[in-house]
Amino acid sequence: MGSWTRMQRMVSLTVGAVGGAAGFWYASRQWNQRQVHASWTTNFEVSKCGKWDYNWDHRDPRSLVEPVGDNVDPVVQNRYNEKLDKKRTRVTRHLILVRHGQYNMDGRTDAERYLTEKGRKQAACSGERLKQLGFDFDKIIRSTMTRAQETAKIISGSLPELKLHDDAMLEEGAPIPPEPPVGHWRPEVSQFFEDGARIEAAFRKYFHRAEPDQKQDTYTLVVCHANVIRYFVCRALQFPPEAWLRISLGHASITWISVMDDGRVTLRTLGETGHMPKELLSRPSNQTKARGTRNLILIRHGQYNLDGRNDSERYLTEVGQKQVAFTADYLKRLGVKFDRIVRSTMTRARESAKIISGSFPGLKLLDEPLLMEGTPIRPDPPSPSRHSDSEIATTHARIVAAFRKYFHRAVQKQGDTYTPVVCHANVIRYLVCRALQIPPEAWLRMSLQHASLTWIAIGHTGRVSLRSLGEASHIPPELQSR
Repeated sequence: MGSWTRMQRMVSLTVGAVGGAAGFWYASRQWNQRQVHASWTTNFEVSKCGKWDYNWDHRDPRSLVEPVGDNVDPVVQNRYNEKLDKKRTRVTRHLILVRHGQYNMDGRTDAERYLTEKGRKQAACSGERLKQLGFDFDKIIRSTMTRAQETAKIISGSLPELKLHDDAMLEEGAPIPPEPPVGHWRPEVSQFFEDGARIEAAFRKYFHRAEPDQKQDTYTLVVCHANVIRYFVCRALQFPPEAWLRISLGHASITWISVMDDGRVTLRTLGETGHMPKELLSRPSNQTKARGTRNLILIRHGQYNLDGRNDSERYLTEVGQKQVAFTADYLKRLGVKFDRIVRSTMTRARESAKIISGSFPGLKLLDEPLLMEGTPIRPDPPSPSRHSDSEIATTHARIVAAFRKYFHRAVQKQGDTYTPVVCHANVIRYLVCRALQIPPEAWLRMSLQHASLTWIAIGHTGRVSLRSLGEASHIPPELQSR
């Protein structure tokens, strides 16, 4: 009997120990699940998909010269440095991507998908805009599809000195299955397989840093298609390529990408159409049918006094006031009904919003301190910053709060809403990354001009579309600045 009692005690202790261990494991697991591993306010580690690859074009000098070991002879090190220097470029390649104009959607063949009368006028407007920029373009490369051929031909009328180069790799297609998918457009897997390789080949052909012997910056016009351009943007900025359909491009819109000498890439503008009158603006109808869309028009303040020692002294310059006046006129030309103007409480943003409100009498101005400028998160590729980690964490928390306050899906029964938000470059770029669900560390891969417009549309289903970024073609070139 004593032995049986001892056995019972041992079993009880064993069960208790196992149960306690299991309970501890479960509690620990639940606690770990509750921990915030990627906090928007305390994460200073670059996410895996947000890390910049400097050798993305396989032209990084360090990948082209045989490395030397540590503690080598100074003579050997000097020879290595000389070889590196010979492989380096010191200029920038600018690629200006132009979408074709509106075309006959009822055409059954490519030959029948020619430009409409509106499409021809759109192309002519973009041609004149490109001429006004005064860049020394080297050539025009165009897709071999009819609508791109015609668009490039019209643009060349404004730039008659440029030769036209045809490239079939730039034809429209299905680059990669998009995320999120869309119900009205579902190509066969075989089409993605075939088109994707071709469009990727075109990207590798045209997107790379300059050759070492190139002496000056180059500007190349590429006239092609919406899917191709959107895929190029994602690949060039090292965004997840399947995000390409989160971008929407108007017909004959202009997108500008710069490839720097060190391999960094900057998106200077996306989907610019501000140089066209309202009656010429168009984009595919299947992207504009949804009702109940929340439209946020993010406006960067105008040029301001950089010598100001405090916020009150960083007021708009005379150029900045003129820039904002042109932006106000463009907003008025859009002909949409704005519900209010939200503005940062910093002087340059308040003054910009005040000028804009002059074109919309009676429209309420709402001050929002959450939208003040700051460094939202350490960018990648990195850039020098005078701010400490604690300062950035505080700024990050504030801007995240602004994102959560203003970025949410629309209520369908309320219809479309349009809200101008006047704030700052860092804030806008970070909000774009968060809205598109791309790595937030990528915010500095975009550049915004003063008084430029960035348009984000949020549907009632939660889909987000970037309709333009850094749009400033409504401002005369002589007044533009960044």
